[in-house]
Amino acid sequence: MAEEAILSYLEKGEVISDSGVFASERGIDHNEIVNVIKSLHGFGYVDAEDIKRETWVLTDEGKTYAAAGSPEVQLFLAIPPEGISKEELQKKLNPAAFKIGCAQAAKNKWVELGKQLISRK
Repeated sequence: MAEEAILSYLEKGEVISDSGVFASERGIDHNEIVNVIKSLHGFGYVDAEDIKRETWVLTDEGKTYAAAGSPEVQLFLAIPPEGISKEELQKKLNPAAFKIGCAQAAKNKWVELGKQLISRK
């Protein structure tokens, strides 16, 4: 089916500029179209060149950070201006955000980690 669709389209003098669009317009699996084009190209019946596309998507962790902020920002925003005890701060944040947030916020010198109190800088 894919080979027939490709050859009949090309026979009309048309050019397939994007196999993905061609496949979706005809309701054919894109991988099937690609395999046929590669086969036809291998036999020298058509000229073809690869089109590379990259897609970036957020991981589940990335989606969490996009919604709530990075761990260090979550930590910083959870600290009131007067400071907060470590125990109280741990209750406000999930354990991973607290652990990563403390390390990064201290490294960036956003917070001061005292013995009794954590405060913003």
